[in-house]
Amino acid sequence: MVERVGPSAIQCAKVTEGNAEWPATDVDTDVVLGECLVGYNGTAERACLEGTIAPGVWGPIITACERTRPGRVNIRRTTKG
Repeated sequence: MVERVGPSAIQCAKVTEGNAEWPATDVDTDVVLGECLVGYNGTAERACLEGTIAPGVWGPIITACERTRPGRVNIRRTTKG
C-alpha cells in the first residue's frame, strides 16, 4: 500500500508485520525502526524502498522482535493424602 503525503512525497504505508508496528515512512529510507508489539522485545529494522512495480515498498525485516514470554502452560498437581 502506498501513501501520498503532499504533492510529491511517496511513502511506505503504516503496517503491522513481523511482531512490530512500522510507521509510514518516506521512500529511500535505509533504516526504519519498528515498535515491538506487547509480549515482544528487540530492535526491529527494515527499509522503505522505491519499488520497480510500485513505489513505497517495504523491504524484508532485517532484525526482528522476539517473544519475551514463552507460551508455556503451568499445571499444578496436588495429591490428597
